[in-house]
Order: sequence, then C-alpha cells, then structure tokens
Amino acid sequence: MNLFELERSRRVARSGMTLGKDVSPLNADRV
Repeated sequence: MNLFELERSRRVARSGMTLGKDVSPLNADRV
C-alpha cells in the first residue's frame, strides 16, 4: 500500500464520502 493512498483514503473517510468505501474498502473497515 502506498502512503499517499492511505492518507487519501483517510481524508475521504473523514469527509464521510461514499467514494472512500469504493476506493479503499479495507480502510473503511478500519474506520
């Protein structure tokens, strides 16, 4: 996994956008 992708997923997840789930389902589970 890339640090950039992780940070982007975190930002999207924080925003509460549905894109975050599509972009990184693993991160969504973490949140």
